Amino acid sequence: MQAYDALVNFFNSSFDAIPTSGGASSDDSGEEEEEEEDQDTECQERGLADWFRNMFGDNNDEWGGLFSQNTDGSIGIYRNTFLTDGSPYNVDIPIGPNDYGTITGVIHNHPSQNGETIDRINRYPSGDDWAGADAMVANGTNPDTLTLYIVAPDGSLRGFDYSDRADYVNLTESQMRRGNNLPTEIEENAVADNCVQS
Repeated sequence: MQAYDALVNFFNSSFDAIPTSGGASSDDSGEEEEEEEDQDTECQERGLADWFRNMFGDNNDEWGGLFSQNTDGSIGIYRNTFLTDGSPYNVDIPIGPNDYGTITGVIHNHPSQNGETIDRINRYPSGDDWAGADAMVANGTNPDTLTLYIVAPDGSLRGFDYSDRADYVNLTESQMRRGNNLPTEIEENAVADNCVQS
């Protein structure tokens, strides 16, 4: 784990150097400042998700982690670590009882199950993934800001907003194979450029 922790720390220090908006002028309203902060937060989270994909997307075991809001408002990797249970089917990520309110995202990969049909279904969060998110929300995670990021077996990365949960949980396997309601893929290495504000 120490090697991954070191990479996470390196990434966090590198990611802080990406320029973002410098704040609103005195003529801007508080609402505009809040929108900029939300956009910066989303960009930070998507950047971390893209980095995770590059680290663990080809792994045969399922790896996972959480994104949390730091006291300064920035987004970081919860406890600076990603975990695995050494299984291609699940990963448990413990959360401290007082930390649920800081969690903004969940990310994990779905390793290939060597079948096109199941791999297409595994582009979506599983029933267990949604149940875990439900438990987080029940314990204080904000449902309006929680996103489930899935690195699919084909290496694609998508974010599923918990607030849109109803669009996904009742899909049949046939609908998932066809890609119904599938969010747009987060492009590889494109996030940082999209976060730069003029």
